[in-house]
Amino acid sequence: MLEEIWALLGSERVAKYYQSCQKLARSYGVANISVAHRISDLRAQTDDGTSAAKVSMGLLADTQTRILFRQSTDQVPEAKSLLGLNRCGG
Repeated sequence: MLEEIWALLGSERVAKYYQSCQKLARSYGVANISVAHRISDLRAQTDDGTSAAKVSMGLLADTQTRILFRQSTDQVPEAKSLLGLNRCGG
């Protein structure tokens, strides 16, 4: 389990390593758990358009099971956009 995954995704090398771990986990039936307290933290670590930014968004897209707890109201629009949510309960 990796808590505060955003801290690892700022480095392109580490982000790519973690991406390969995620993809290999499927082959071996391993479950990886990554925790981020805010979705926006994933984007805040690198400049948009960089390889590390693309890898972190790819990891989010590749994640099959997502558990989302209450988000601060300022975080809801980005969480809806990045996670493809069509509505948020209140």
